[in-house]
Amino acid sequence: MLKVGADIDKKLRVIEAFSGIGSQRLALKRANIPHKSIGVFEVDSAAIESYKAIHGDIHNLGDISKISEDEIPDHDLFTYSFPCQDISKAGRQAGLKKGSNTRSGLLWECERIIQKKKPRFLLLENVPNLVAKKHKPDFILWLEWLESQGYTNYWSLLNGVDYNIPQNRSRVFVVSILGEHKPFKFPTSLEQTKQLKDLLEEDVDEKYFLTEEQQKELMYYIQPSDSESYIYIKNATKKGYLKAREFDGIDLAYPNSKTRRGRVQKSRTQTLMTGDSLGVLIGKRIRRLTSLERWRLMGFSDEDYQKASTVCSQAQLGKQAGNSIIVDILEEIFKEVIHT
Repeated sequence: MLKVGADIDKKLRVIEAFSGIGSQRLALKRANIPHKSIGVFEVDSAAIESYKAIHGDIHNLGDISKISEDEIPDHDLFTYSFPCQDISKAGRQAGLKKGSNTRSGLLWECERIIQKKKPRFLLLENVPNLVAKKHKPDFILWLEWLESQGYTNYWSLLNGVDYNIPQNRSRVFVVSILGEHKPFKFPTSLEQTKQLKDLLEEDVDEKYFLTEEQQKELMYYIQPSDSESYIYIKNATKKGYLKAREFDGIDLAYPNSKTRRGRVQKSRTQTLMTGDSLGVLIGKRIRRLTSLERWRLMGFSDEDYQKASTVCSQAQLGKQAGNSIIVDILEEIFKEVIHT
């Protein structure tokens, strides 16, 4: 177990389940926590290549459902950001019940690993709908099982905008700690100094800009005069529109929807998804975010992105950003964890 002080030179042994491109490992590095990667579970071949490009060679344990817990090395920290497809509002809502054989139901594959290996620390991350009415009973069942194994659970909804990332991305985080320990407290908000414009590329290819027809689909029928510094974007509220000013984030999905709300985010973006559905207003023209901008919005450096771009396509890189976890939030969590 990693302790502050005399034991700080001991490395935290880490296994990342559903590792993606390794946001957890990157956060540990940035928090200056001595650690050693024992292995990851990942089945997305493109994500594995990006992980290797950023972090170096990894021990990929593969499909978590196809490995015996007896084959898994001892470790101190187990992270498990299990698939959200079946619980996300944008997904199929098939749920995560034990034995359901859904992607989100892979959570329960973690049960036998935790029971066998008893890592000191656990970290779960997933979409807010995990604690909504439909899925919360299964979430509570999971927490109760962890308690039966000797863990104390701490959970909270944390948003990227509160950790100096201009992205309105709320996620559930659960820190579970085995045995006696100092009570864990989630990190307080950071000073907000970054706006979306600070993360934008300066020179962007014309292909990222919407055509005139595509932009018209998003715009309300009232048109501002040339002297006004905003445009009207359709939004399912009483007025029927929101004003968008330069460098505001704009949701591009389902442009003809009559129920879509929150299409405009002031100086920040909506939640990044795996698809290419977020844009920004430049002057009075809307363009899509680039894959580099999407990586920046997840807390990755340009160097991380450039390494991954040598092995993955732009489409894959954009998907990987949407599937990842904001590194800045994880960094602050891990800083608190080492004090428990």
